[in-house]
Amino acid sequence: MPKKTMISMANPHTLAQVPSKSPILVAFSGGADSRALLELLVEYSRSTGTPLSVAHLNHGIRGEDADKDEEFCRMVAESHGLPFYSGKADIPRLSKESGESLECVGRRERYAFFERIMREHQIPVLATAHNADDNLETVLFHMIRGGGMSGMCGIPPVRELAYGKVVRPLLQVSKKEILLCCRKMGWEFRTDSTNLDVSYTRNRIRTCIVPE
Repeated sequence: MPKKTMISMANPHTLAQVPSKSPILVAFSGGADSRALLELLVEYSRSTGTPLSVAHLNHGIRGEDADKDEEFCRMVAESHGLPFYSGKADIPRLSKESGESLECVGRRERYAFFERIMREHQIPVLATAHNADDNLETVLFHMIRGGGMSGMCGIPPVRELAYGKVVRPLLQVSKKEILLCCRKMGWEFRTDSTNLDVSYTRNRIRTCIVPE
């Protein structure tokens, strides 16, 4: 008898307000959050007949580890028989050239990559694995930076893109719940060592400010 999943997600088609069975692209980093989202969407896809694809952008920040992340994501996608799209970006070089932070450049390049895949393959919905902890960190980040009322609202569950929409089906689920679920279900995932680097503002918020 299959194990019962401990967490549930919001309906991605309802969030995006698109017809049921509209194709969905999953942003898959290989981490616990995106692994849980992918597995939930695989189950959803099988029960609804929704076409599902997987996309991963190699940021070129962690060398061999980043390549291993990409290969892991490809392996998981192929184990489910899903189309897999990968790309590479030299985020450190782009950050140095623009003077922007690695975080800012990485986010921009990720979404540009995802939107390109969506446009090329006519996929109207992008699903990302932002969770409740991410939302809290974002609110604190905006408070520290001096964001207005819109910033205080945190991460929106759905947002318009230049092509299609991005939805966050796990926005009400905590990181702790996701990790417990991955362990119970036996879902392997990759751990990004840069998440421990407190020179990144978001990591400093996560590691130092939130516990306090």
